[in-house]
Amino acid sequence: MTMVTLGVGDIARAADFYERLGWVRKVARHKHTCFFQLNGMMLALYPRAALMDEGREERQIEKGFAGVSLLLSLCDDEAVDKIFQVAEQAGATILRRPAKVFWGGYSAYFSDPDGYMWEVNHNPFATLDEQDKSLAQTGMASNS
Repeated sequence: MTMVTLGVGDIARAADFYERLGWVRKVARHKHTCFFQLNGMMLALYPRAALMDEGREERQIEKGFAGVSLLLSLCDDEAVDKIFQVAEQAGATILRRPAKVFWGGYSAYFSDPDGYMWEVNHNPFATLDEQDKSLAQTGMASNS
């Protein structure tokens, strides 16, 4: 996978939220789309109605759980706590605070202003490569 595109209700509001998480836009401001460089892939923000039209599917419910969550894997429990706190300060809706989970990891959930659900976790059973480890230590996207 090289990019995830989120259909959002307001590009400026959504971009502002992700910038408050500490992520840096990869492309200059544009009123119709926004890109963030993440760990080996891109996150794009695009108007929800336009994205649905491009997919040529019938209009669906504008908000609601779509059976998808996005995941940010981090290097340890403390990094999860840190990025969760940053997300909360950025205006995320808190879904589940950081805690040990049944499968042996440490996990939390929040949603962005458009209702997209994000999990931040430390999975002690998953191996991150060297680039992912350095990025995961802060929970932030690459600026390069």
